[in-house]
Amino acid sequence: MIGNTLILIAAALPLMGSPGPATISLASLGAAFGFRSALPYLMGIILGTIVVLAIIGRIGTAGGTGYAIEFGGEAIQGLSMEGRMTICNMSIEA
Repeated sequence: MIGNTLILIAAALPLMGSPGPATISLASLGAAFGFRSALPYLMGIILGTIVVLAIIGRIGTAGGTGYAIEFGGEAIQGLSMEGRMTICNMSIEA
């Protein structure tokens, strides 16, 4: 048992320092329900991305270091769930 654990640690150690692969986001729209019904989903992602990029442009890429960022207001409330989740995922860059 201890030998297996040591082998696992020895195999995992070089991987811990690697930065990992680059990510690619792909979205396929319109296959099941048609393109028109997929537009709100796509617009939510686009608007969420625009909001976060505007904030990062204003405060800089390290502007949120050491802070908890809370998003609120009419613009955020008006976004779809996809847009809000995009903001959550991208706000780590601020």
